[in-house]
Amino acid sequence: AFRQADLPLHVVVNDTDLSFMSADQPTLIKLFGDWQQPASLVVTEQDQSMLLNGRFPNKAAIIDTVRLALKTHAALFIGINLRDTAITVLFDSITGSQFQQPAFAVWSGMDVQEAEAWRSNRNLTIIDDHPAAFLQALLNT
Repeated sequence: AFRQADLPLHVVVNDTDLSFMSADQPTLIKLFGDWQQPASLVVTEQDQSMLLNGRFPNKAAIIDTVRLALKTHAALFIGINLRDTAITVLFDSITGSQFQQPAFAVWSGMDVQEAEAWRSNRNLTIIDDHPAAFLQALLNT
């Protein structure tokens, strides 16, 4: 959607990409990697454990950045699987933090009770929409 609108988007796949982040430019963090960079892919449960413990090659600073961002900024998650254990663990690692900011996730068709559990337990509000449609609407405003 950003490409179609010809808008800049900084993509972070590895720690080295972090140095180019800018507060005035949207950033897409590909926490689980990019298929065009096979070494960046977090695929197995062992990979996820290494990622969350800061031991996955070239991603230790990314996980720290995500945790800090969740404590200091509102965050929007698009295309993330909230039922993935690694995501639950990530949110649980900052849930209840004195300075935790609200987070939002675009997810189509999540059960109302599950969405409420995310909101009440982890301060994450579900936006019931398809990711591509949501991004397009966001860019059109």
